[in-house]
Amino acid sequence: MSIATNSLRTYIFRIATGISGILIGILIARFLGPAGKGYYSGIFLFYNTFTVVAGTLGPAITYQITRLKSSPRTVFLTASIYSAVVGILAIFGFWVYTLMKPGFHSGMIWLVVSVTPLTLIVTNLNGLFQGLNRIITLNWIGIGAGFLQLILLCIGFFGFRVNVEMAIVFWLIGQLTTFMAGLWVSREFWWPPQRHPVSFPVLKGLLTFGGQISLSSLIGILNSRIDSFLVLAFLKTKQYGLYSVAVNAAELLWYASGAISVAICAHVGSASLERAGKLTAKAVRHTLLLNIPLAVLMWSISWVIPFVYGERFTTAMLPYRIMLPGVLAYSVASIFSTYFTNQLGKPKFPLLISSISMLIDFGASMLLVPRWGLLGGAVANTLSYVISISILIAIFCKKANMSVVQLFRISHEDIADYKLLWENIRHSLSRKLR
Repeated sequence: MSIATNSLRTYIFRIATGISGILIGILIARFLGPAGKGYYSGIFLFYNTFTVVAGTLGPAITYQITRLKSSPRTVFLTASIYSAVVGILAIFGFWVYTLMKPGFHSGMIWLVVSVTPLTLIVTNLNGLFQGLNRIITLNWIGIGAGFLQLILLCIGFFGFRVNVEMAIVFWLIGQLTTFMAGLWVSREFWWPPQRHPVSFPVLKGLLTFGGQISLSSLIGILNSRIDSFLVLAFLKTKQYGLYSVAVNAAELLWYASGAISVAICAHVGSASLERAGKLTAKAVRHTLLLNIPLAVLMWSISWVIPFVYGERFTTAMLPYRIMLPGVLAYSVASIFSTYFTNQLGKPKFPLLISSISMLIDFGASMLLVPRWGLLGGAVANTLSYVISISILIAIFCKKANMSVVQLFRISHEDIADYKLLWENIRHSLSRKLR
């Protein structure tokens, strides 16, 4: 199956996943207001930061399978046992923290923390199927939890009286269901069980590579969320509820680049250096050709935010508009990251760029959020993204022996890809309509 077709399918699935996430946010915002939205988003801001950092074996699994040609079964079992141990230690660590803080009200955070081992194993499944180029399976795993939570929320909000706690329970049910479904579709890689499931050479490789990814992911999540943390710290939970809506709406632009980076991952990892550079450049152009008109459209219809979320969220419109240029510029970062990580085996370059972006975002947010509130966070966000992606483009062009003009210039091969994609879509539709 072609990269273009895989990209389109993944993009559709990611858009569907994004829509479910938006609808979940809309339901919570409309029924629980900015304060309820801020509380809900605040819990998952911290939890997602941890799981993104701890669950970074996914790219390492993909690298082991595509570049080192390791056994997928051995890699998956080794990674999953390690992830289960890390998840259990996270639960224990949170329990110790609650003992050390007698006045700390953990509330529903316990439920969220309790499924950490399972969510980490699901990230391993993502790395496994991405490395095997089984993109359809990967997409179905990614879409399940959000849609199930959305269905439960719809039933709850329109049939009963749902609060934040119940929304978190619905999230938990979605995570458990996704985990069980993931185990089923991956059963060939863990059943029947092996007598010695852990390969220590593989584990060493996963941790060596994954350690770099983990640090990169920590910097990456802080890069994209440091302004959110500071808005939450300097302002009220209600204000963070408004800011989270602006952030989530603007970052819809990242679905295209995420879909394309997933589709090219195995190809970039296994191709020659020259071919990988050309594939990466082509993916960057495809992403921008899709995202630039989409960003213009999203800018022009920012009035949709109060219309959809409610009048109480009108304040989110201006931060959203300010964020869009930076989010657009940074939408190609994941494409470059795939090249540096899976082809060159050097995640230090994405780490360097994320570190620069994070420091700019942190410094600007510390200066601007206390003065300008939500607008200060949005300005800091855009400033950090534009500067850091400019540096990343310069590094890529040097490593790939390519000029900036070559990187962004539309080629005849690009046009041929679009024609082929259109023919595939038309053929698929005509076959299904017969």
